[in-house]
This record gives sequence, structure tokens and C-alpha cells, in this order.
Amino acid sequence: MTFSELYVLNSALDGNDIYAIPSFSKKRLSKVETEIVKDVLIQKGYLENYNTVTTIGAGEIGKIKYFKEAKRYIHLLDLTIGCIDEKNGILLKHSKEEGYSFLAINLKESIQVLEELFPQLLEEDKDTSSKNDSLINTRDLLNQYEINAKTSFTIQTKYLTNQEKNTKELFFISNDKRYYYDCKDSLLHERSGEELKKILKERLEVY
Repeated sequence: MTFSELYVLNSALDGNDIYAIPSFSKKRLSKVETEIVKDVLIQKGYLENYNTVTTIGAGEIGKIKYFKEAKRYIHLLDLTIGCIDEKNGILLKHSKEEGYSFLAINLKESIQVLEELFPQLLEEDKDTSSKNDSLINTRDLLNQYEINAKTSFTIQTKYLTNQEKNTKELFFISNDKRYYYDCKDSLLHERSGEELKKILKERLEVY
């Protein structure tokens, strides 16, 4: 859905801003613009008329509501997950071509998806022991380690009520060794694939 369509659906809730989406207050729709958007939402099956949502529309508004009520968010690849509880989340996807979409997901399945996307990084090793830790700034990290976009990703956790728990880490392979880099404390950790999966589970809070 477009930003304007999301604006109208969100107005069925409290109309307040949604995490990870540009502020609605900076782009208020006029009455005429709102009615034009509602006509599109009627065509798409989200609205029955200007004042009544369909079952499909209610389901979409429900996902938006759960996403807004999340106490913890995870930025992973180009996605944002609003965590509802220890099992369930709402995934927010955005692209210029398709706009915004919300999808209910099982958080444990997110680990499985990452394993499929980054098999070399998260595969099991014979050696599962912890290895080297070192202090290194971001510039030196990028100069000293070869980091390929196909074998690396960043995960960031955002707690709205306890910012001290926030994390941001880069997971990557370099010279056949596996690492995760703590962007907050500038610490580089060499770990096994199994240990990296354990850390990901801790960040997603799935066990």
C-alpha cells in the first residue's frame, strides 16, 4: 500500500505516527485527497464505503495496530519486525515498487530464513568454541576485513522502554572465519556458526 493509503487506514486507529515510517504529521491529507485515497481502498477491497471497513481492511488495520503496540523492534536486512510476544511478530516491508506491507510472522521462522539466506555464515562447525575478541573501530574494520554483502547482514534491536538494551551488530564472514561486530561498543567477536545462531536467537528472544 502507498503512504497515503496507510495514512487513511491508520486514521481508523489513533492516527499517530508508526515506528520506522515517515511522520504522518508532515503530510496531512485534505478532505478531497482523503476521499480519493478511500476510493482506491474501496477498489482494493479494504473499505466497503467511506465509513466502513471490509474484513480484509479490518485484518490489515489489526496488523498495523499490533505493530504500533510492539515494545521492541528489530531491524533486519531491509525489514522491520514489531515483536508482539516471544513467538509472534509483525513484519513491515517497504519498497518503492510495492509500498508498505504488514505480515504476521513466527519469530522462530526468522532464524530459519536467515539460515537459508546465509548458509555459510550460520552453518554448524566442528569447532563450536568461542574464539578471539578484539576492540576495533568501524573504519579499521572495513579496511582490515573483506566484507561481502552476500555473506553479511546487520541486525539492530530497539527497545522503546529501555534504550540501554538496544543493540546493533554486523554478522559476516571474512577469510573463512565467522564474526559479529558490536557497533555500539566497537568490539569484534570471532565465533562459530552455531554460536552466531545462538546470539541471533537472543536478539529475537526465541529459544
